[in-house]
Amino acid sequence: GTVDLAASQTEFDCDDLGVSTVIVTATGSNENTAQCEIAITLEDNQSPTIECQDVEYFLEEGSSLIINLSDAIVTLEDNCQLEIEEPLEIELGCTALGENLFELTAIDQGGNSSICTFNLTFTDSLDLCNQLSISGQLLTKDGLPIGLGEVFLFTNGLSSDFQTTSSDGQFEFQGLAFGSNQLIEPIKHINPMNGVTTWDIVLVQAHILGLRLLNSPYQLIAADVRPDGTLNVLDLIDMRNLILGRTNRFPFNQSWKLINSEQNLPTGLLQPTHPDDLETIREYLDLNESINDANFIGVKIGDVNNSNDPSNLRNSEDRADSKETVSLNTNLNDLQNKVKLDFFTDEKITPLGMQFAFKFDPNKLEFKDWKKGILPELQLENFNFQRLEDGIILLSWNSFMEYSNYKAAPLFSFYFRKKSINGGTPDFSFCDQHLSPEVVIDLDNSKPLSFTGNKQAIANPISQLEVRPNPFSSAVEILFLTESPSKVTLGIYDDLGQHLFTKTVSTLLGRNSIRLEEDKFQNSGIYHFRLQSENAVEYGRLIFIKSN
Repeated sequence: GTVDLAASQTEFDCDDLGVSTVIVTATGSNENTAQCEIAITLEDNQSPTIECQDVEYFLEEGSSLIINLSDAIVTLEDNCQLEIEEPLEIELGCTALGENLFELTAIDQGGNSSICTFNLTFTDSLDLCNQLSISGQLLTKDGLPIGLGEVFLFTNGLSSDFQTTSSDGQFEFQGLAFGSNQLIEPIKHINPMNGVTTWDIVLVQAHILGLRLLNSPYQLIAADVRPDGTLNVLDLIDMRNLILGRTNRFPFNQSWKLINSEQNLPTGLLQPTHPDDLETIREYLDLNESINDANFIGVKIGDVNNSNDPSNLRNSEDRADSKETVSLNTNLNDLQNKVKLDFFTDEKITPLGMQFAFKFDPNKLEFKDWKKGILPELQLENFNFQRLEDGIILLSWNSFMEYSNYKAAPLFSFYFRKKSINGGTPDFSFCDQHLSPEVVIDLDNSKPLSFTGNKQAIANPISQLEVRPNPFSSAVEILFLTESPSKVTLGIYDDLGQHLFTKTVSTLLGRNSIRLEEDKFQNSGIYHFRLQSENAVEYGRLIFIKSN
């Protein structure tokens, strides 16, 4: 008989690649059947066809362009499905400028592959790749802009440009090449006196002595005038020399320290960050985008209380914290050819510091000497007498020693010689353009110091004052010379300024004396006296040693 054969699958396509199981059924003439399974392997031995062409793209904006490489494919065929192995959508940046060799691989379902190569040309006809920029701002820690700072740009290690910031503190460098190495370094050397006063010396000394610590890393950097990472007397010396005009700059430091704003400075330190550890530059290697936050924090060296004007760059005027002033007045002893000035302030305050530039007429007066009064630790280093030919004396003083400010003794005294006995009463004043007159009330307050002139002009003075003996135990004699008969009042004060007693005597022309017995003094110690006639006043000190 006959047998009919039937297969479960007789047609195959790309979806059947690989091994397929086919069931074959045999049917006899008597309708009897039998089956078997056949494994059929289907292979695709035909590689795909891919043809490519060279392409060119143009950068029209920004610094990159997203393209699709399918633009380069001319022919892509296969008897089965296929795909491109490489991603077709890519981003071209400025590093891809010029001619680039690309390769695309077409792979079909059977794993057969074909490759095409082509040239991709990327053109920056608008020169956009040389239009990157770096911009930023110089700011104080409080966000105030810093003007007249010089910002230098170094490209690939060479100096290439610089800008001077205006009052907004901003800078911007344009036309920078993609992939270049850029370094930004700002400096500011001008006007070192901006914001620096004796008040700053008081604050730094308080930190050194442990009386009150500076609580900001930027304050510590400002105080590190001689930059070595340690606050000490050398920093105070450099500040004082600048304030007094002995120098016109800090000899070991810049006027400003400009620090990368991204540097996190440690807090809670007793000493400033070492200068070698401060980041004073910003570096951008392989620049691939514009930068708009290349900011720096500026610290005015020597200005611990942050009283500078970073944009207008004024000198050291109007820095005190109040328009209310403290008066500095004088007693003027006008002799025939000599002038003595005794300086006083309001008895209600005992300043921690003081500064001023004192003006006299050098054509009429010659400065001869100065004498210490009740201001503690006042010494020659607190004065600048180098401007006497111009009639200028500068003072910067501070101390934390306790003292009493009372009328029995002046703060200090100046002595002059008259160049002409017919010159009349001399005039004196402050010279603000050389040094802003200021008095430090306490660590938190400073006030302008005003000069109110002479409390009295004395034509018939007390002179040749002498104390014998001094120190004394049993009795003391105060000797003096008057030029006419008068009444003289002697006031005695203890070292705290408390008035103890007064004695008034009538004097004769010439040499006079006042004798005080030991019973007038209760305890051993230092006492002060004020000797005053109708138009004259002198001051002195007694040292009493109580006998057993």
